[in-house]
Amino acid sequence: MGEDIRNLWRADADRLRLPAEDFWLFDSKFAALLNFDDDDNLLDVELITEPVAVNRYVQVRDAAWHYAVRYDTFAAGLTT
Repeated sequence: MGEDIRNLWRADADRLRLPAEDFWLFDSKFAALLNFDDDDNLLDVELITEPVAVNRYVQVRDAAWHYAVRYDTFAAGLTT
């Protein structure tokens, strides 16, 4: 079956008070926090392994997932 990619508008994430951090989760065991400069250039990636901190990212992901929509639905609503 493939991946289930979902999207959430930044304005919706802000309204839900989700953090603006960009991160990846790996098996809910560690998180990679992507740090960008003001021009959106990737500066570095911070590996987070402390369980309580990783759990925070899991909770953020789960909250965002609840409100996010499937990619095809999201893309259909975009104007070109």
